[in-house]
Amino acid sequence: MDERFPTKPHLVKESLLVLENTPLVIIVTADVIPGDVASSEDNEYAAACAIHAMWLRAPELGLGLVWRTRGIGLVRDERLHQFIGSPENKKIIGTVFVGYPAAESPTTVRTPHEQKTTYL
Repeated sequence: MDERFPTKPHLVKESLLVLENTPLVIIVTADVIPGDVASSEDNEYAAACAIHAMWLRAPELGLGLVWRTRGIGLVRDERLHQFIGSPENKKIIGTVFVGYPAAESPTTVRTPHEQKTTYL
């Protein structure tokens, strides 16, 4: 993280806290089929849909879920592939962090759209 974000020590510190305090980290991969771009893309979309389905279900189970592709997600860093022992025919789609929310977020008071919209 320090190498990837040398000018953002705060991001590195916060990212490490997430890693240390998240009970479950899932690195989601999709099969890459050599010479078959369409099937490889389909596999990526299917993996993304699976992540989205987990994301939608998490609150019903009392869980919080965050899906990262950049920053702490490190999906484009070859070292993550090496760390998890990913074969060459896999593409990392995202890193999913699952845990219990520390506290409920306060309800946000929303401004009615009529007060923010101008029609021409």
